[in-house]
This record gives sequence, C-alpha cells and structure tokens, in this order.
Amino acid sequence: MLLSKLAITFRNMTIRKKLSALLLSAGSAAVLIACIIFYVMTMNHFRKSYEDGLASLAQVTARNCEASLAFQIPEDTDRVLDSLSANPSVKYAVVRDAGGKVFAAYGAYPKGYSGTDNLTDRSPEGYLRVRQNILMAGSVIGSLALYDDMREVSRVRFFAVSMMLVVVLISMAVFFVMISYMQRLIAEPILSLSSTARQISRQQDFSLRAEKQGDDEVGQLVDDFNSMIGHIEDRNLERQRTETERQKLEAQLLQAQKMEAIGHLAGGIAHDFNNMLQAIIGYASLLDMRIEQNSPLKSYVAEILNSSEKSADLTKQLLAFSRKQVISPKQIDLNQLIKGMEKMLVRLIGEDVEFETYLVNRELSVVVDPGQIGQVLMNLCTNARDAMPDGGHLSISTETVQLGEDYIAANIIEKPGLYALISVTDTGVGMDEETKQKIFDPFFTTKEVGKGTGLGLSIAYGIIKQHNGHISVYSELGKGTTFRIYLPLSEAMSKATEAAAATAPRGGKETVLVAEDNEEVRGLIRSVLEGFGYTVITAVDGEDALHQFRENEDRIKLVILDVIMPKKNGKEVYDEIIKTKPQMKVLFSSGYTADVISTKGVLEGKMDFISKPVTPHDLLIKIREILDRHA
Repeated sequence: MLLSKLAITFRNMTIRKKLSALLLSAGSAAVLIACIIFYVMTMNHFRKSYEDGLASLAQVTARNCEASLAFQIPEDTDRVLDSLSANPSVKYAVVRDAGGKVFAAYGAYPKGYSGTDNLTDRSPEGYLRVRQNILMAGSVIGSLALYDDMREVSRVRFFAVSMMLVVVLISMAVFFVMISYMQRLIAEPILSLSSTARQISRQQDFSLRAEKQGDDEVGQLVDDFNSMIGHIEDRNLERQRTETERQKLEAQLLQAQKMEAIGHLAGGIAHDFNNMLQAIIGYASLLDMRIEQNSPLKSYVAEILNSSEKSADLTKQLLAFSRKQVISPKQIDLNQLIKGMEKMLVRLIGEDVEFETYLVNRELSVVVDPGQIGQVLMNLCTNARDAMPDGGHLSISTETVQLGEDYIAANIIEKPGLYALISVTDTGVGMDEETKQKIFDPFFTTKEVGKGTGLGLSIAYGIIKQHNGHISVYSELGKGTTFRIYLPLSEAMSKATEAAAATAPRGGKETVLVAEDNEEVRGLIRSVLEGFGYTVITAVDGEDALHQFRENEDRIKLVILDVIMPKKNGKEVYDEIIKTKPQMKVLFSSGYTADVISTKGVLEGKMDFISKPVTPHDLLIKIREILDRHA
C-alpha cells in the first residue's frame, strides 16, 4: 500500500524533481553502501583486535596466577585479579581450580551469568567472555575467565556510525549541488517545451513555437512538437466545429432522455386513469342501458358518460405526449379531432399568441390513429409557439385538395386522389433555406440547448408517412411558417359510423374466462357479460387464471387476459393455454403504454387486443366478433 502511494506520488512529480530525486537517491545509496561496507570491515577488524587484546590480558593474568593457585594462596590471586582494575571494561574475573571450584574472583557477576565458565556456555548478553587455562608444568591446574562489557567496542561503533552519517550528509549536500546544476542542463529544455505547451493550451495561440536549445533528443522532440502544432493549427477550426456539434448532440440526447422520463410518468398516470375510467364508463353505460328513455336520470347519465369520454381523451393525449400510445387506426372526422383539441392547444400556446381555426364546412373522413395525429398537431403548435417569443398569430385550417400524377412524380404521395389538407400557420421568425432542408432530420433543432430534443418534427414526419400522407413546410424569414399535412380521404364515414353506432351488441351463451387484477374492472366485465347471457369465470392473477382454465377447459370458449397481472402476465398465461389448447380464442386488454405492452410480446403477430378504457358496447362487439370468427 505504501509503495503504491509512493509510486503515485513519484509519477505526479515534475521532471526536475524526479531527476533530482533519482540522482540524489542513487548517489546517496552508493555512498551509504560504501560507508556500510567500510563500517562492517572496520568494526570486524577492531573487534578482532579487541578480542586478541583481551585474550593476551587473560594469558598474562593466568600466568601470574599460576604460583598462587598451585600453592593455594588465594590472597595472592586476589592481588593479581585486582590489577584488572586498570581495565575498566573487565567487569568480572574468576579463577577456578582443577575441580571447577571458585578459587578467587574479581568484580560483580554479570547479568545473565550462569555460574559456570564452560566453553559451551553462552556469554551473558552484552559481554565478551575469554577463558584461559592455568598450566603448571604442562598440566591444567585451573582456569581463568574474564568478562568484558565491550564498552570500547560500543564507543568505537558509535563514533563510526556518527562519522558515517556525517559523511553521508556531506555527500548528499555535494550531490545536491552537483545535481542542481546537472538537472538544469538536462531539464531546462524539457521545461521550456512544457512551458510553451502550457502557454499554447492556455491562450489557444497556435502561432507560438518552442525554442530549440540543442540537437540532442530533446531538440528533435522540439522539432516534432513545432511540426505538430502547425498541423493542429490547420485543423483547429474543424475540431471546434466537431466538438460543438458533439456537445449539441449530447445536449439533445440528454433532453430526449428527460422527455423519455416524463413520457414514462405520463404513461403511468394514463394507465391509472384508464382503470378508473373503465369502471366509470362501464357502470355508467350499464346504467344508461337500463334507464328508460323518458327518465329524468337519462340526462345525468349522459353527462357522466360525456365527461368520462373527455377524460378518456385526456389520457389519450397523455399517451400521445409520451409517444407510446397503442396504434389504433380508425375512421374519424379531422374537423372533430381538431375541435376536440382546441381548448388544450389554447392552454399549450399561452395567452400572448392569438389562436384561430378555419375548418372546411364538410366532413373530412380519414382512417388514422387519432392519438398520433393529435401528437403531430401538438408538436407543430409547440414549435409555432416557440417561434413567436413576443407573441403572434397561430391558425389551423382544413380543406380538401385533389392531388394528381405530378405529386406522385415529386414523391409527395403514393397514389392520386382526394386528400384532406391541414395547414398550421404562424407569424414567427421563419426559417432560412438551409434550416428547411434539415427540419425533418432526427436530432436537428433550432432551439437552445435543453429546450428541444430535435425529435418532434422527425417523429411527425414518420407518423404522417405511416398514414400514407405527406408533410411539407413553407417559410420566410421574419414572416412566419406554414406546415401542410396531406392525408388521404376515405368515403362514407357518416353512414358507416351511424351503422356501427346503431348496431346493437349481441350476447351469447358461451363461457368466458376473465383474468383481471383490478377488482372494479373485473366486476364490471362480469356484470356486462352476464347481463348479455354469457357465463363468466373470473381470475385475480395469472396463476389463478391458469388454475381456472385447467378446471374448466372444456367449458371455456374465450379467455380475456389483462396484459400486466401479478404472478404471471397475460402473455405467459396465453403461452401456457395454447400449449394445452392451441385453438383457444384469447382477447388481451390493457391500459398501459405501447412500450410496456410490446415488452410482453402482445402487440406481435395477430393477437386480438383492446385498449382500456373500453365501453361495454365496444367490448361486447369485440367479444362477439372473436367468438363468431371461424365458429
């Protein structure tokens, strides 16, 4: 850990400090190693000499003790041993007879003394022991042992270490002076190059050049650096443009992610509303069916249904905002769609923009997804509002136009015929020709960073194309912009609509399994179906649905599955059912957004699906249609 920190610290040091540290460390290490070697050799030599001197002292003392030991005169031996006081380092001396008995002694026992002087005994810690036999006529008559505290060795060792440290410090000082001069010669060109690089980076002045101080490797580096700066200067403008574009795209992506998060929130709110509206619309519809036409309660129920339908439209607008509504093309009147959105658009554009509609006095029957066309109109009106920061005038107009072969040649439409034209016109700042060419490109936006994703018009373009239509733009700087939307007209909407509305739902005797986790919605569907003669089996979650199906497999003719349920979702239940009974008819329902439903695989293939909230009338028609299919 410590080495890792030191390595990081060293990497972060300047070249001058690195060079100084390396040279100083190398020089100091060399001197220190030399001093250590000298110290070890000197101390070994001194200790050997010291031991030899102590051995000589022991020999002389032993010789002086021969007579007194031989004639057993301890007083004479004591006098001989007392002469050792001339050597203060000798702390203890003992003379033993041939039997090992102490004959005479001098000084105090050393700490750790064992009481014997055998050759195999270890010397007390910090002492040097020298043992010498006492001979008389060639025979051993006793022994002498001297114990020296080696104070002279310690003194010499301290002096040697002190001198070694002084030499190392002086050497380091000399090295530092030499290194300071050497590193200036070596590092100065590199530091000069670094200073020039920092100045260029700080001032963004690529006309500056580094000064060459020699023809060595650093000089070659300076030449290469100056050449590189020249290339950078040439490409700097292009790099700046690329960087600006990248930052713009990142900001647009961030804004798109924010819009995605808001879309998820809107979709979740719409789902909760759908479940509540399903119960309100369903029970109100049942009540409407059972009240007599001349009852005063009829108008109350009509108001409930009317308000509920407006609330359902609001959830569709939330889903349109989230860009995740389930695609559901149907035949509608464009004029009625625009009228239904008028109040919302007025709130959207604000009070400083005057808003008007000019709708053709005829029915504009088209087959479209109302939610998606509503999303396109919302995007266009939002862009128009942003193009008029100081206020202005915004209008939506409709008319019919006949488009011929020349429009096909211009790739405007796929086939000639009668088209509904929606024009969205503002008196804003307008667009130049370059902007008009890119206006439908993904992520292209003229708004400030954080105020636009650049996705709105590209999505609008894709939606209109999916409906076999066309969208174009006309604009003049300072005058305003007009977007024109062409959608193919369909025929006989009113009669078809009236016929569909007049068709009374038919009941049946079949058994239907309803899997729905919402208690209110589950109870509503049961009441509706049982009121029209069906036998209903209910399930509160996915596992319950499978259990009920296995218990009543022979009776069940249709399974209604909520897409999102606890324990097992609708698609998982469906997969289990068709393994057992591949021909079983299944109807999915959900109030979730298209992306959530798509993750469950429900929108794939030709599965029957109906969005919440759904009226009892539409639900009964859909159920009868499925049951009668290939019956």
